[in-house]
Amino acid sequence: MQELIDQANKLTDNNRENLNNRRQKICQLYQRENLPRAWKNGRSRRRTVDNMVANKAIIEKKREKQAFFARETHLMIKQIEYAKKQHQQQLGEQSGNALTYYPLKHTKWYI
Repeated sequence: MQELIDQANKLTDNNRENLNNRRQKICQLYQRENLPRAWKNGRSRRRTVDNMVANKAIIEKKREKQAFFARETHLMIKQIEYAKKQHQQQLGEQSGNALTYYPLKHTKWYI
C-alpha cells in the first residue's frame, strides 16, 4: 500500500515538474515572440513622445513669435501717436492763429 502511495506521489511530482517545464517553455516562447513587438512598441512610444516634445517646442516658438510681433506693433502704434502729437504741438508753436473763415467778396458772389 505504501509503495502505491509513493508511486502516486512520484507521478504527481513528475507531473508538476512537467507542468512547470511546459509553463516555462511557453513563457519563453511567448517572450521570444513578443519581444520584437514590445521593442517596436517601446520604440514607437519613444518616437511619439519625441514628436510630442518637438511639436510643443514648435508651438511655443510660434506663440513667442506672435507675442513678439504683437508687442512690436503695439510699440509702433504708440510711437506713431507720439510723433503725431509732437508734430501737432510743434505746428501749434510755430504758427499763429489759423484762418478758418474765408468770407466771399462781393465780386465773387457767383461761386
